[in-house]
Amino acid sequence: MSYDNPWKLAVQTYLRPFFAFFFPGIEEDIDWSREPRFLDKELLQVLPESEVGTRFADMLIAVHRRSGGEAWVLIHIEIQASKDSTFDERMWVYRYKIFDLFRRPLASLAILADADASWRPDHYQAELWGCRARLDFPIAKLIDFEPELDSLEASDNPFALIVAAHLRALRTSPDSVVRKEFKVTLV
Repeated sequence: MSYDNPWKLAVQTYLRPFFAFFFPGIEEDIDWSREPRFLDKELLQVLPESEVGTRFADMLIAVHRRSGGEAWVLIHIEIQASKDSTFDERMWVYRYKIFDLFRRPLASLAILADADASWRPDHYQAELWGCRARLDFPIAKLIDFEPELDSLEASDNPFALIVAAHLRALRTSPDSVVRKEFKVTLV
């Protein structure tokens, strides 16, 4: 089953709650009176078709900022489903390709939806002979919300419920009967 479309649909449908839940500082700086633009076709120009891997979704969004400055800026979101040793480098590569195409300010954000508590890539760095390139990017690790499961399920933010459902799915993956019971309860 591909998780790509449900995650993209959820982010597109609940964009503001997505930012409010995962990146509240960004949500506060977006001018929500101006419609965000999803740049899926433009993102396809940057991302090779062969690179599908185990990601949930790649998204590129143009937004206007409340704080002024540039008229519009870009937000690249990667939702990664499993541990990948090249994830940090991919974030770097996609960032420079997106910047090369648009020449606009760009924020790169990552949602890590895997079950490995120790895997937390949050930067890419390369260095040769004193020449250094580094990209730091904010991450949200879904399993970090596990202790808040009850409050997630009671929240009115749709992304709290999505994260709760994801966590329950991780918890019940080996037991299809329990997973089915949870799905029925959720609905």
